[in-house]
Amino acid sequence: MKFNIEKLIQSVEVKFDKESKFFTILTERLEIRTVTFMDIPFYQTLWSDKEIMEKFGEGQPRLYSGSNEEKQQKANRNAYYDYAEWRIATMENSWLKRANQGNVWTGLTILLKDSGKKIGHIVIGGGELAYFLIPSQWGKGYGSEAASALVQIGVPTLINEYGAQDPGKIIATVRQDHRASQKVLEHAGLNIDRDKIDIKEFNGIKTERYIASVDTAVLISQLKNCNQLHKAAPRNSF
Repeated sequence: MKFNIEKLIQSVEVKFDKESKFFTILTERLEIRTVTFMDIPFYQTLWSDKEIMEKFGEGQPRLYSGSNEEKQQKANRNAYYDYAEWRIATMENSWLKRANQGNVWTGLTILLKDSGKKIGHIVIGGGELAYFLIPSQWGKGYGSEAASALVQIGVPTLINEYGAQDPGKIIATVRQDHRASQKVLEHAGLNIDRDKIDIKEFNGIKTERYIASVDTAVLISQLKNCNQLHKAAPRNSF
C-alpha cells in the first residue's frame, strides 16, 4: 500500500536554494533537508547506536574506516565522530562534497517540523535509498512519510524542475527479518522482489536481503498525471 499520492501533492513542498545548492522537502510533520557540517554530532549518535544499526548494513555500529595512518592521527578522537565527519565531509564522495557540486542525491537530515528536533536520516545516493530514525521516533509513521515524500514527490520534481541527473531507478535492499522497513519501502511505492535474494557483504559480514525498486519514469509519469487530473497548483519552488 502506497502513501496516497493526492495527499502527498497537497502536503509536500520541495524547495531548492540555487546559491547554497541545498534543498528541503517539507511534509505535513517533517522537514527533510540537505545534511550540514553541524549535523555531524547527531550522526555520531546514529552510527554509534547498536539498536539503530542492528538491521542496517553489517548490523554493527560504524567506526572510522580510513587508512592506518589516518586512524593513528585520529587516535585521540572519538571513533564514531571520526566516521561521521569522514562520511559527511572528508571522504572523496562525501555528502557535503556532492551537495557543493550541485548533486542533489546526497545525505538528508530528517527533523520534526514543529520543533526542529533531528530524528533521522535518509539518502538516495546514485539511486539507492537508505534511511534510519532514532528509536524514540519508531512506530510513528515518520519513516514512511519521509521516504514517500522523497521518492514520490522529491525525485520526480528534482529531475523535472531542477534538472537533477536521472538515476533511472530507485532501489533499496532490506533484510528479510526487517518487516517494518519493508513496509516503509512499500508505502513509498517501491516493489519488493521476495523471490530474489541479494547477498550484501559489509566488513566481511554477509547478510541476505530483498531488493526493492521503482523506475523513475513511473514516478515522473505518476506525479504528472495526478497533477493534471486534479489540477493541483504546483507548490514546488526553485
